[in-house]
Amino acid sequence: MHPAKSRFERRFLRELARLVDDEEGTLRRYSLITWGLAIAGGIFLAVGIFTAAAAGSRLFWLVVLAALGGFSCGFGMMYSSAVQQWPILRRYINTQLVRDDAEQTQPLPLSE
Repeated sequence: MHPAKSRFERRFLRELARLVDDEEGTLRRYSLITWGLAIAGGIFLAVGIFTAAAAGSRLFWLVVLAALGGFSCGFGMMYSSAVQQWPILRRYINTQLVRDDAEQTQPLPLSE
């Protein structure tokens, strides 16, 4: 019997099992997320910085827009790294153990 798993561990196991079972689809979804975040982040960053520079304005929303763009680009890079690292990590994962643990994991209660 396995010890009780934390909420994070249960969610992680389900996502890992989904990745192992549908590798191509999940990696495609992550790639789309990467491009979406990078494009949105670049647009937000450019609009925020260039508008503030052109207007000589110190409007708070421009700073927030540029910061949001930076975070979005950073998350895009994170997803890109995950997609690039997966083929290497895949070789070291015991897929049957992941599937078994994910099946034994109980669904998340709504109150947690």
